[in-house]
Amino acid sequence: MVKRLGIVTSSKAVGLEYKRRLTNIFKDSAEIFTFSFEAGNFKDFKNLDALLISTIIKPK
Repeated sequence: MVKRLGIVTSSKAVGLEYKRRLTNIFKDSAEIFTFSFEAGNFKDFKNLDALLISTIIKPK
């Protein structure tokens, strides 16, 4: 059964890099979707099995 994974990042390029790496790990067992603040392409996440959210931590 193919799982649906969503990746949320601030940068579109970062999301695509996560997708590339996770596709190498999961091969055909996961369908991976990217969403970013930069692209503003958020949608309803109800149809996803898992959601990976990347954050940026700025030093004080």
